[in-house]
Amino acid sequence: MINGWFDALFGVRPFEIFSPWGMIWVMGLYYSPYAFLIVSGTMRNMDPTLEEAALSAGATKFQTMLRITLPLMAPGILASALLIFVAAAEQFGIPSVLGLNQRWFVLTTRIFYFLREYPQDYSMAATVAMVMLVFTGGMVFLRNRIIKKREFVTVGGKSFRPHVIPLGRWRYLTLSYLLSYIMLAVILPFGTFIAISFFKFWSIHPKLKYLTLENWNFILFEYPSTWIALKNSLFLSIVGAAVAVLISAVIAWVVVRTKAFGKDALDTIATLPVAVPGLILGVAYLWAWIRSPIPIYGTIWILMIVYVSRFIPYSLRSSESALRQIDKSLEESANISGASWLRTFWSVSLPLLKPGLVAGFILLFVTFMRELSCSILLYSSGTEVMSVTMFDLWHDGMFPNLAAIGTMQLVVTAVCLMLFSKLFKIRITEVVK
Repeated sequence: MINGWFDALFGVRPFEIFSPWGMIWVMGLYYSPYAFLIVSGTMRNMDPTLEEAALSAGATKFQTMLRITLPLMAPGILASALLIFVAAAEQFGIPSVLGLNQRWFVLTTRIFYFLREYPQDYSMAATVAMVMLVFTGGMVFLRNRIIKKREFVTVGGKSFRPHVIPLGRWRYLTLSYLLSYIMLAVILPFGTFIAISFFKFWSIHPKLKYLTLENWNFILFEYPSTWIALKNSLFLSIVGAAVAVLISAVIAWVVVRTKAFGKDALDTIATLPVAVPGLILGVAYLWAWIRSPIPIYGTIWILMIVYVSRFIPYSLRSSESALRQIDKSLEESANISGASWLRTFWSVSLPLLKPGLVAGFILLFVTFMRELSCSILLYSSGTEVMSVTMFDLWHDGMFPNLAAIGTMQLVVTAVCLMLFSKLFKIRITEVVK
């Protein structure tokens, strides 16, 4: 669309989205919320008296930001950069859509190419996977070291309120930046995506005479994979997220509350999938179960297992953090009253963990609904999910139909989030704080 505007006004098309720079641009917009959540959390924990002391000593606001604010934020910025670096390295969906047909390969799409070409080259796929695993594992280890070292920097024993700085003459520039980001990252892509679903075909110069509901009719009534994929995605997202949250709560309770032998090893093993890119995990499960006597390959249960095992670390850390904030005396009172450890966990710990567990469930639900990198290797006929169905439509060149089913997924996800918000009495905005 932007190229169409430039072409109409100036006769040039300056942007090529199907290129490495296009992939960088899209991934930058895609992962910017992750950076915002991490860095904003760091800023909320900063004691404003440090900045106030610098200002009182005669420093300007710019000097204070340069010498006080940015150094205090550096661990959070670096941690978010490493996290996004690892996430971008294991990203499959964006590089496959924007680069695979143009043969712009990254490691994940190269692995996929080795597994899908004829004849399949499993040895090369395994070699590239090991290189990628060492690479991402090292980045995850480095990030964890940085996070452990940052805790003593900004959080003190005294309570404080974050200090709001008046922007003055910079407020218009800041507002322009925010509006530009919202336009480029939200309104323009989502608006265009939804609009495409109502056109017979899409071009850089869309015309109203091509408006149609045929795409929606095809997706809703003629394309059998739609309802199969929606049913499978909802089942995996709801049941899988609930199972993952419950398992993470049990692991967190063992690690934080008990002195069980091997609890540190359990914590490490449960966290390991963070260092394993999704496509590599999919390859591992493919090879592990394809010749197994247990008939799990080709069923929806292999997707359930890989979803839960891959994303348990996401809810595990929040469960451990929430559990450390609960006074042990509540559980000790139950034990003194004669309750078993299972009764104590179920009747005392679990209800107190409810807010954190609900937040973890909602985050995992959204993550499961859009998972692609593992699913693309493990699905079979009848176990398609929404992301795989959209991937197939893309490679079949059915872009308006893809836009329709993508819009359908957005609506279904939004409705589910509203239902969860009402059911659990939690605001969705609280989940991301």
